[in-house]
Amino acid sequence: MYKAVLIDDDKENIKIIESALTKYGFFKDIAIFTNPLTAIDEIKVINPDVVFTDVEMPEMSGLELAQYVIDYNPTIKIVFITAYDYYAIEAFELYAVDYLLKPIRMERLDQTIERLMKVRNSKCQADNTEKLEISVFGKMDVFKRKKHVRWNGAKTEELFAYLLHNTGEKVMKDTLVDIMWSGYGYKQALRNMQTAICRVRQSLNELGDHINIEYSCNCYSLKMKNVYFDYFEFKNLIKDIDEINDENIYDAIKALEMYRGDYMETNGYIWSLGKQAAIKNRFYELYIKLLEYCDVNENTQNVMSLLKSSLEKDLENRAVKSLLKKCQIKLKDRISIEKMKYSSEYDLMTDVLNRRAGLALLEQSFFRTLKANNNMIICFIDINCVKEVNDVLGHKAGDELIITTVNCIKKCIRRSDFIIRMGGDEFLIAFLDADIEEIKKVWERIENEYNNINLNMERKYLVSVSYGLVECNSAEVDLCNKESLDNLIELADKRMYDKKKQLKKDLKIIK
Repeated sequence: MYKAVLIDDDKENIKIIESALTKYGFFKDIAIFTNPLTAIDEIKVINPDVVFTDVEMPEMSGLELAQYVIDYNPTIKIVFITAYDYYAIEAFELYAVDYLLKPIRMERLDQTIERLMKVRNSKCQADNTEKLEISVFGKMDVFKRKKHVRWNGAKTEELFAYLLHNTGEKVMKDTLVDIMWSGYGYKQALRNMQTAICRVRQSLNELGDHINIEYSCNCYSLKMKNVYFDYFEFKNLIKDIDEINDENIYDAIKALEMYRGDYMETNGYIWSLGKQAAIKNRFYELYIKLLEYCDVNENTQNVMSLLKSSLEKDLENRAVKSLLKKCQIKLKDRISIEKMKYSSEYDLMTDVLNRRAGLALLEQSFFRTLKANNNMIICFIDINCVKEVNDVLGHKAGDELIITTVNCIKKCIRRSDFIIRMGGDEFLIAFLDADIEEIKKVWERIENEYNNINLNMERKYLVSVSYGLVECNSAEVDLCNKESLDNLIELADKRMYDKKKQLKKDLKIIK
C-alpha cells in the first residue's frame, strides 16, 4: 500500500480528489495540504510513495514543488493535476508518472492508479542485485534474466539509444527534437519527444531501477547502476593493449568475442555512424595485433583453445572464426617441425621431458624463480623395485610399472609443474611457485593413487616410489652460482636415497 500526499490550494477540489482516492484500497495514508510550502516540509517527514499536486498554485507552482520533491527523494512518484494539457510537457520532464486533467473523471483516475500499481509491482519484483545487461554490438539490446526491454515504438527505442550513445554527457532537449522529429513543428515535436521520454522510463522500469533519465537545465542524461554495458567492457579490455602478450591475450580474445557486429549496426541510426567507424577501426587494430601475436608466438594451440571456447558462445562471430582458421593453417604447417622437436625433447615412453630438455627448462625456471623472489621445490624420484620386476617378470612388466607410476604423478601435480626423466627409473619434478606444505599434500594424493592401484588392481608387483624434496629460494642459494642448482638436485637425490633405504626393508615383489 502507498502513502500519498495531496496538494491543491482549492479546498473544495482537494476534498473531491481525496474522496476519490479513498475508494481505492491502494492507499493506507493520504495527507492533504493546501499550501505547497508547508507540504514541502511535511513531505520530508512523511516520505510518501506518491505526490498528487495541482500545477497552478499561488505560493509555488506544482512544477517547482515537484523539483524539490525529486531533489529530496527521486523515487517518490509525481502525479500532476491541471486544467491545461499543455502542462503535460513539463510534467513529463519532471519524472511524472501521469497527469490528470480537471475535472477528474473516475475512469481516468483508474488508469493512473493502475499505472502506479504497475510501477510498484515492477519495483517489488525487480532484483536490483542482479545486473541489467546492455549490448550494442550488432543490435542494441537491453535485458535481464533473458527478459528483454519491450520498446513502445521505434522512436522510443531510438531516443534511449541516443541517450545511451551519449552516456556521461548531458543532451539538450532541443537536440533530441531536432535529431528525431525534425519534420514536425516545434510544439508537436516537443510533445512527441516528451511522450517518448515517458515511454522509455516505463519500459526500463519493467526490469528494475537500474537506469534513470535525469532532467535539469533543459538537458537529459542517463544514470546507471549495477549495469553491464558491453561497449564499456570492450573499451576497458583494450585500452591498455599496445601489443599482445601472454598476460593480455585472454583480454584480447574476450574483446574479440564481444564484437558480434558493428556498433548499433542493425539499428541503422545515422547519428551512430561516427562512433561505429571509430570502434570498428579500434577492433581491426586489435585483430591485426592478434594475427601478429599468432605469427610469432609458439603457443598457437592455447590461442586456438581460447578461440574455440569463444566460438561456442557465438557460432556466427566472423572475426573469431577467421582468426581460428588462420591459426589452424599455421598449426598444420608447424606439425612436422613440432613432431621433430617433440621427439628431441620428450621421453617417448613416459611422455615427459627428457634429461637434456628438462634440465635446460629447470635451469631457466630456477633463475626466474630466484629473480622474482619466489619459491620452487625440486623432487627427486626413484621408482621402487623396477630392477626386481625386470628380472622376475620381464622388461615389459618393468616398463608398465614405470608408465603407471608416472601417470599417477601426472594426474596429481598442477598444470604449471613439469616432470623430467633423468634416466631409467629416476625422475625429477619441478614444482613452480609452491611451498613445502602444499607439495606434501600433493604427495598425499599421489600416494593415495598408488594405494588404490595396489589394493584394487591385480598386479604381481606393488607401485611405489622413494622421493626427496628440496626448496629452492633466494634465501638459500646464490643467484649467480649455477652450481647451486646442481647441488640442490644432488641434495634431493640424497634425501630420496635415505628414504629408499628405509622403504627397501618393507617392500616385496608379489610373486
